[in-house]
Amino acid sequence: GSGEGSGEGEGSGEGEGSGEGEGSDEGSGESDEGSGESDEGSDESSEESSEESSEEESSEESSEEESSEESEEESTEEESEESEEESEESEEESEEESEEESEEESDEESEDDEEEEEEKKKSPMMPIVLKADAMAMQALTGGYNSVLMVGASQTSIWGDRSYGVTGMIFDNLKQWGISANTSTVSLTSDYQVAWVDGFNVSYMRNFNMNAGTISASRMKPLGKGGKYGTIGLGLNFSTMWGKDAFGESMGTSTSYGYNALYTNSIQVHPRLNYAPAMIFSQSPLTYFNGEPISQTSKDQIYILSNAFTVNITQRFSLNINWTIIHSTNEFVPLMNSFMIGSKIPL
Repeated sequence: GSGEGSGEGEGSGEGEGSGEGEGSDEGSGESDEGSGESDEGSDESSEESSEESSEEESSEESSEEESSEESEEESTEEESEESEEESEESEEESEEESEEESEEESDEESEDDEEEEEEKKKSPMMPIVLKADAMAMQALTGGYNSVLMVGASQTSIWGDRSYGVTGMIFDNLKQWGISANTSTVSLTSDYQVAWVDGFNVSYMRNFNMNAGTISASRMKPLGKGGKYGTIGLGLNFSTMWGKDAFGESMGTSTSYGYNALYTNSIQVHPRLNYAPAMIFSQSPLTYFNGEPISQTSKDQIYILSNAFTVNITQRFSLNINWTIIHSTNEFVPLMNSFMIGSKIPL
């Protein structure tokens, strides 16, 4: 029997033969060599397969890395595009909001302007100005009485009409009075003051006597804007009734009079204004009701008024006045009156 080893390089190592010992030994040796060669082949094949698998794994990893990198790049690009789109949208929204806000502000401003115009149309008057004065007035007997005067006035926004009311009361509470006045300003074609017409109604309670007066006046500025002062002429009508100190009726008397004045305004300081006024007054004719006669008088009254206005703030001013009264009647002494007060707009 001959034994042949068939597993050369293939690793099958099959031994055939059952004869003599040499053949068996050779067969076994060859089979061993075949088995060794088959083991080497299997190792090589396993190494090759491991190399291939590692190469495949590396290729897979590289492909995965490449795909991850591509996905990351795509995601970053998408994110950048999305952020750009969001920024553009936010810019558009901010622009729209700013436009809306500007439109709303313009609408509000237009509404405010319309409201102001409507208010001006509805109330064409300036704010009311309050006035409070404290006076020390000299009486015919030579003594002084304290007098409190409180008033309010209002002027139109154009300055062509004004209205006022004033109340006064003496410290003895037995003398008091109230008056109401209005004035109208006439303008020229170049909007300069041509005339100032005034009308006044007053009532005065003097102990047991009553007096009512109606007066009208017209004043004319001299020069442009009253540069050289203002002159004026007035007429008055007054009536008196009541009782004397013994409680007997005094009847009713009616008198007519007139007055003339000159006044000017001097700016001494930006905060100080001085306005002197010189007034001449006379009541030449008096009628007594129930009597067929009238009484005439040649007595005259001269008045010098010195008015100072101190502007403390834009809204608050202080008024100081000193008035001297002289009568040609020998029984009437020279009289003085002092006043201090203020004006403030509401």
